[in-house]
Amino acid sequence: MVVGNVLRISQSSVSRAVHNVSLALSIISRNYVSFPDDLVKVKRDFQNVGRMPGVIGCIDGTHVRIVRPVNFKKAYVNRKNYHSINVQGICDADCRYLSINATKPGLSGLYDIQSQRDWKKIC
Repeated sequence: MVVGNVLRISQSSVSRAVHNVSLALSIISRNYVSFPDDLVKVKRDFQNVGRMPGVIGCIDGTHVRIVRPVNFKKAYVNRKNYHSINVQGICDADCRYLSINATKPGLSGLYDIQSQRDWKKIC
């Protein structure tokens, strides 16, 4: 990790810090991250910002490097051949997070995360 190299912190220390921060964020995230009740307003906001009708969120994902886990090692090796977890985020037109998912190992692609949600419930 770049931060570890620059600050001369070991990979395992950086990974522990990332894990601890991720855990802390997941515990408090339900208080701050959620889909709004008024999706009509969200659609209107996207229409106003980007001339995109019917959009309720922008989705993206990234891999967060981790120390090789003890169990299920192969499941965490991503397509770039390093151990990671797959993190997906969905934002509204004002760049506020509506959803964050950091529960899948690096081998999972963004499609795998999306396919496990029942999108019809929120659309």
